[in-house]
Amino acid sequence: MDKKFKKLYFKQFQWLLISVFMFIALVPLIFFGYEGISQGKQMIKEKSAFYLMNLSNRNAESVKQFMVERVNDINLLTSILDISNPKFEHHINHVKNDPHRPYIDFFILNQDKKLIFYAGTKIIDSKIMEAASEPHLVWKNIRIQKIFKISKNNNSIPVLMLSQRLQNPTENDPLYLYCLVDFRSIDAL
Repeated sequence: MDKKFKKLYFKQFQWLLISVFMFIALVPLIFFGYEGISQGKQMIKEKSAFYLMNLSNRNAESVKQFMVERVNDINLLTSILDISNPKFEHHINHVKNDPHRPYIDFFILNQDKKLIFYAGTKIIDSKIMEAASEPHLVWKNIRIQKIFKISKNNNSIPVLMLSQRLQNPTENDPLYLYCLVDFRSIDAL
């Protein structure tokens, strides 16, 4: 009987030792596994936030650079163009049709919002004229309307309307050059 007891006791002791060593091995493994997963989640969140912050900064810088270029363009145009020049329409159309510039259309209104000149081939859309009369922001002496959509060749195009007074000192009635800027490249950001 003594042998059976020792064998049974040894088997129980053997299972007890295996269980204790498994417990001793699994507790740190579970702890470090949980800690590793938690740190991994935190690292992913931090990397995602950092990536999104850099992306938004880059996009903001792109929009700012785009706007600075358009402001410089309209400042240049209003300072050098003279509506009384016979080649005025030719110069405006040259800028409008330049494939490297994002302009859709140009027009000139007087202070009473009466159309003086339009570079387009059709009648100017009433939606554009309404947008010209809406409240605007001013940045670097350029009036900026909110972005709206127009239809051109069956495409809906987001446009930004910019305007500035023409530098024509002989005019008693001030004239304002309006340009419609294709905003698709920025809208895609």
